[in-house]
Parts: sequence; structure tokens; C-alpha cells
Amino acid sequence: MARPKTITDEAIIEVARELFIERGPSVPTAEIARAAGISEGLIFKRFPTKHELFLAAMGIDQPPVWTEKTLEMAGQGDVKENLELLCRRLLEFVRELLPRIMLMWSSGIRAHEMDQEEDPPPKRVLDAFTRYIEEEMQIGRLREGDPQLAARIFVGSTWNLVFMETVGNVETTEEPGGFARRLVDTLWSGLKP
Repeated sequence: MARPKTITDEAIIEVARELFIERGPSVPTAEIARAAGISEGLIFKRFPTKHELFLAAMGIDQPPVWTEKTLEMAGQGDVKENLELLCRRLLEFVRELLPRIMLMWSSGIRAHEMDQEEDPPPKRVLDAFTRYIEEEMQIGRLREGDPQLAARIFVGSTWNLVFMETVGNVETTEEPGGFARRLVDTLWSGLKP
């Protein structure tokens, strides 16, 4: 009978992610194992190659859970507050995802090389925003217009903020709530019914 797992794959992935983001993809698996409190052999038992561990640790194929429930918000509550909530969630998501994407690109790995069966998370986020805005437009809670363009403005503004924080030498301590409120306030005159 096999011994029970003493550490989950997710725990190994989390430790590896932190070290890869902090030190780059060249961090030795021995250091990852030491930080996780396991043997290097166990890493390779769970992840046959360091490349597979790296891809699992970057985890860009996992969409945020909240995207699946976005459409349920349509017609519920205050639409402006809903948009602010979605923007806060988006900002947190992008702040977590962008460093991983940049690390993968710097390692020569592109998202299309990961054999994703579904659309990548950034596209699923855009699609979720688009569907939400489209539904709100259809029921008259937002002004009729191009829902995908409106979604791209929200999503693109958020990606730009995080990109500038990350590589643009633009220091900001922008809190998700403050950014979301200012973004929605700025765009509201074009969206309100």
C-alpha cells in the first residue's frame, strides 16, 4: 500500500510559484524542495520535469472563480456598485497574473504552448465582463452600446494600471476600491441609462 501524501501538489506549487516569481525560473528544484520541507525526489515524483512544475506554478490556465458568477449579477443590486466590485476583483486578478505571464514570456513560454483546451483566463475575464455588460444593456440598466468595447475599456484600464506598476516605474499604492470607484465614475456618464 502506498504511503499517504504528506504534502499536496497545491502546496508544492505554491512554494514553487513564490520562488519562481522571486528568483526566476532558474531556481534549483533542490531549493524548492527545501522550502517546501520535502525531498527533491518527491517533486519529480509529482512533476516529472522542472518545466512541468514551472507551468503548474505559473497556473495561467486557471480562470478566477468569480468570472463564472458574473452574469448572475445582471439585474441584481446597484449596477454601478456591481461594476466597482467587478473592477476590484479584476485588479486583484491582474496583479496576481501579470507577473506570472511576464515570467513565462521571459522564459520563452507563450500561453498558446500550454495546450489549453479553453480560452486563457484573460480572455475568459473579458468575456465575463462583456456578457455582464451586454445583459445589463439588454434589460435597460445600462445605456445601449457596444458591450465588448465597454468591457475592453474596463479590462484594458486595469491591465494598464498593473503593467505600469510592474514595469513602467510608476509607483502607486492604488487600492482596488479606489481605482474601481474612479474608473466607474469616469465611465459612468457614457454607460448610465
